[in-house]
Amino acid sequence: MKNLLDRTMIYSAYAYITIPFLIFTLGWIRLSYAIPIVGIVIVSTALSLKQYDLFRNVGLKNKLKKVLLVFVIIIVWVLLSGIGGYSLQNHDHFWRNAVLHDLINYDWPVIYKIHGLEINHELEGKSCMLVYYIGYWLPSALIGKIGGWDAANFSLFIWTIIGLTLTYYFLCRLFSSFSLRILLIFIFWGELCIIGILFTFSIRDILISEFNLYAGSMVYPSNTGLLYWVFNQTVTSWLIIVLLFNKIPPRNILFLYGLCLFQSSYAFLGLFPFIVYFMAKSYSRNKLSVRGISDRLFELFSFQNIFGFSIVFLITLLYFKSNPSSENFAFLPRNMFVYFAFITLEFGFVSLLMYKKYKREPIYYIAICSLLIIPFFYLGAWVAFVARVSIPSLFILMLLSIRYVFEEKKDWRMIILVICLFVGAFPATKEILRSSAFLTVQSAAKTNICYLLQTQNNRYVRKFGFKLEKLKHKNILIKDNLGTISNPNNHTMRNWMGVIDDSFFYKYIAKKGS
Repeated sequence: MKNLLDRTMIYSAYAYITIPFLIFTLGWIRLSYAIPIVGIVIVSTALSLKQYDLFRNVGLKNKLKKVLLVFVIIIVWVLLSGIGGYSLQNHDHFWRNAVLHDLINYDWPVIYKIHGLEINHELEGKSCMLVYYIGYWLPSALIGKIGGWDAANFSLFIWTIIGLTLTYYFLCRLFSSFSLRILLIFIFWGELCIIGILFTFSIRDILISEFNLYAGSMVYPSNTGLLYWVFNQTVTSWLIIVLLFNKIPPRNILFLYGLCLFQSSYAFLGLFPFIVYFMAKSYSRNKLSVRGISDRLFELFSFQNIFGFSIVFLITLLYFKSNPSSENFAFLPRNMFVYFAFITLEFGFVSLLMYKKYKREPIYYIAICSLLIIPFFYLGAWVAFVARVSIPSLFILMLLSIRYVFEEKKDWRMIILVICLFVGAFPATKEILRSSAFLTVQSAAKTNICYLLQTQNNRYVRKFGFKLEKLKHKNILIKDNLGTISNPNNHTMRNWMGVIDDSFFYKYIAKKGS
């Protein structure tokens, strides 16, 4: 079959995006509602792929060694992320692991009987439901219910590798080039924040801190930062964004967009202006007759765009509305000096370099305007809104940068852009090196090297040996102390759940008897 690989990858991408919602529907919703919902989503997916005539040959023939190298790099990238528990886990994994534990150990929907709190007093004595972006964990949690914690973590590790492999494939497909440069930019894409960090923090603080916020609660994370901290909201969002740029049929746009809401409502918000652009673009591509316009409208109002999108959007919205933290939307005034420094370093300078090439492309202005506006709003916890709603715009800015590097090889601005890409690699490089260093120390603490170092003449070497000895029976990599989101020591508990008595979703849609 012609272009079998491309067909397989497109089908796999749609399955990857859809499966978590199907598991959620069957696991959390009453059977009388779940069966028709699953039917609508499956039919929508099937119709999305029916007569999908945009298959391509992306040129992987006779490139087995290069394919294997790419696959190894992606595996190492994920291995050092802490996903699966095979290397250093950042602070946020306290809560990520707790969610996975609860999805494995509790019946679905997950209901907590809250008691013993010293904080979060408003939840004391109440029954609460887990309400969060749980979709990314659901395939692994399902495996964990059968095979246990280790099986679930390994499944999560593999699920992430699959998602990133699909995303990378469609990046290569977008640029018609199977290139290591694309992968490296994808991994190390960041911003010029190191300049602001150097003006704000000491070298020691930069090296030992998990993160350095030089602009207060304003932060636009690197791709590696997103993967290593909030993978559950990021990986599927990236895949959906790059699929949209691969000129998917208009009849599928809203359906995929709705599934993004289930994986991350923040990325869903950030993607909205681009969805409007993609739908408008589908009509302005050619000078259409009245009949042509009606045909395009008929295509846009497809079953999957109307019924598929509507059912996914409605169920997800009702579920998320059960969490009161979703209502804390506010406008934030900013120190304008800090704000202008932030936007200049995070995307302003790089965007200015690309102005000449993209000054006639609306997508360029949509990304910039979004990134200019986002810092002035707040929703949820601390930096969440700024750092997550920016995911689509930052990813699209990366796509424009890759295209610039590929197409403008003789432009002097391209040289400066490449230098910026190297400088912008600092956040990702720090995350990767930090994880590697801790993994090395943990490995050393489990070997006889501790004793060998303690017998050396150099007192600094001996001191390091004694410190390693103290770590011998401790796990400095894994953040798994909470065990459950309902742990009384979880000071952010209310961000993860809602009282069932206040929940329309629980009262009228969710399964009972948990």
